[in-house]
Amino acid sequence: MDYVRQYKSFTNSHYFTEGLRLTIGILIPAFTLSFFDLLPLGILMSFGALCVSLTDNPGPVHHRRNGMLACTAAIFIMSILALAVNTSVILTGLLLAFSALFFSMLGVFGARPGSIGLSALIVLTLHIDNSSTQVELPILQHALLITAGAIWYTVFSMLLHIFRPYKLAQQAMGDWMQTIALYLHTRAKLYNKNVSYPEVFQTLFLHQAAIQEKQTILREILLKTRAIVRETTPTGHMLLITFIHMSDVFEKIITSYSRYSELHKVFDETVLLEDIHELIDAMAYELEGIGIAIKSGSAAPENNRLPEKLKAVVLRYEKIQLEKVTPENLETFISLKRTFYNIEDIIDQLQTLQQTVARGKPDKKSRQLYGERNLTKFLNNQPIARSDFIDNLSLKSDIFRHSLRITIALVTGFIVAHLFNIGHGYWILLTILVILKPAYSLSKKRNRDRLFGTVAGVVIGLIIIHFVVYQPALLVIMVVLMAANFSLMRTNYMVSVMLMTPYILIFFYILQPQNFSGLLKDRVIDTVIGSVIAFAASMLLFPAWEKYKIQPLLVTAVEKVKAYFSSITAGLGGKYKPTQQRLARKDAFIALANISDAFNRMLNEPKYQQKNTEELQRFVVLLHSLVSYIATLGYYIKEDKQVPVSHPLLLATSSIQQQLQMIIETLNDSNAAVPEADVSGIQSLDVQSNQLLQQRLQEIEFGQEETPTKIALYEMKSIAQQFKLINRSVNDIRQLSLSLNAIQ
Repeated sequence: MDYVRQYKSFTNSHYFTEGLRLTIGILIPAFTLSFFDLLPLGILMSFGALCVSLTDNPGPVHHRRNGMLACTAAIFIMSILALAVNTSVILTGLLLAFSALFFSMLGVFGARPGSIGLSALIVLTLHIDNSSTQVELPILQHALLITAGAIWYTVFSMLLHIFRPYKLAQQAMGDWMQTIALYLHTRAKLYNKNVSYPEVFQTLFLHQAAIQEKQTILREILLKTRAIVRETTPTGHMLLITFIHMSDVFEKIITSYSRYSELHKVFDETVLLEDIHELIDAMAYELEGIGIAIKSGSAAPENNRLPEKLKAVVLRYEKIQLEKVTPENLETFISLKRTFYNIEDIIDQLQTLQQTVARGKPDKKSRQLYGERNLTKFLNNQPIARSDFIDNLSLKSDIFRHSLRITIALVTGFIVAHLFNIGHGYWILLTILVILKPAYSLSKKRNRDRLFGTVAGVVIGLIIIHFVVYQPALLVIMVVLMAANFSLMRTNYMVSVMLMTPYILIFFYILQPQNFSGLLKDRVIDTVIGSVIAFAASMLLFPAWEKYKIQPLLVTAVEKVKAYFSSITAGLGGKYKPTQQRLARKDAFIALANISDAFNRMLNEPKYQQKNTEELQRFVVLLHSLVSYIATLGYYIKEDKQVPVSHPLLLATSSIQQQLQMIIETLNDSNAAVPEADVSGIQSLDVQSNQLLQQRLQEIEFGQEETPTKIALYEMKSIAQQFKLINRSVNDIRQLSLSLNAIQ
């Protein structure tokens, strides 16, 4: 592992920058007012800054600003309401129940409104009792101080954006590229001799889901930021062109020209596949370097060794071809040759990207290729409509069931804290808030990470407090732990909790050393109680098991794949539309990521709630392979071909579309009849390519090397091979679709 590269990647990442921004933005009010002996007031302001920072997620700057302003208003209102009813247990409980239901439902409108609801609930829970406040003030003054802290953080965050307007976009793009590099590293393993296909594909699913998530965020940042879309600066222009360019490169990366099992049958006795594995690994390493360079704002180091490595691998292939090619394995040799052409194309694109990043602006060719596209169609706008909120007030809605789960769990935690007079009872409610997620698998992981992280953090905190007696040193350690906690909060929750617990303990140790032992005991007990309540709620209260949600996701995925295939083959009828094709590609990738995410969540649910996992995994693998074959087909149909209606290509296209529609109907209706598909087009295509093959074999016998038949065979055999791969995958999916009906 290249530790220097990993260090540069992390220190230039959004997560590290976010950790520093949050730490500085939260601590400045407390440290500033402490110089005037007003630390308790500073803590209140820092608390407001902490709450509003939860909504400062990556996205277009005006979305971030509006989100923080809305959160500031919610913080002010909830502070007043919480303090007004604080003395009445019944009124506080009623306010908690109503607020939990309302604010949890804000997730209907997306992640940012959901984080506003979470911030409002944190404000409420921390005012449940008086143990969280260090000073007693009039209600309005108390609320205004918290609100002032929220306003301070909003101004601070916006000022940072003004000083570095492109930094967030650069970091998001770098992270996206590095995730694609991880995908490429994993894909290279498919060329290993003893590859475990289920394991590799499972990892690919996770990477592809992460790629789509990061790409969606990046698309929103780039296309909804006016300065970038208008291309007013070289940096903005470079980022936009690079994003479009890299999206097309990713489509090349996912292409497949043959089944990997067939490659291994032919080439496992040689070292050729090992060479290809090393070559693809080297490509992934270069792409990772480009991502780090974009994040850091530096030039990507150019590497001219990739073309040399490719040339050496191709020479080895040609030598093996002369020795081992036969009529039986000729298709496999042709498909591998196409793979080399694709790798060469990707290497050229990577070198272009390196040069673009080094110059800080795209060259003329890139501007012509990628600069004239209508990008507004690629945006997903989700307007906030009251009807969406009302329509989801039903047990059929996952968000509503989750809101009920949160509400009942919080009220239960509130009752337990008051019945047993538990100190720092708000920690129970905070634990429930951060653990409970809409999906059981996410709640389960959060629960485990919270428990283990808290116990380990307590041990770490006690060790630090025992050995470090100098208070300024404790403050420095607390700040470092706080920054590290915020930096890892989105990527490794358990480690984040391990770092958060010690700095909380140090904070209270400095503030109230006489009550430290009681606070330590409360921290552990409250976390355990909150975890138990959260676990019981996720298991027993309106659980949303993935097996009940898989079927519509499967249908959507097949529909999007069918639309993608139709957009690719539209050129055969003289209707080639590149923008429509890219939109269909985006939708297909997102649908695949959604089904992969759901499948992975189901694997983390109790065994008795899992159904047909082997068949489902095979279905998802086949669907991913199908999209790879379709993407590959797109490189043979880059423009209008306008073939006759009776041409085998159009007949084969119609047959595959018919089969995909049958799969959709089968998944929608378990009793649907499954007629035999018309495969005459596929057969005609195969016959035509085989005729060319026989002609070519005769030419080879007579020593004829470069002939028109060779060129025609190469083109026809390649496209026929892709149709054959697509047809085989569709047939396999059709058979699986029958057994997967049981998941409904």
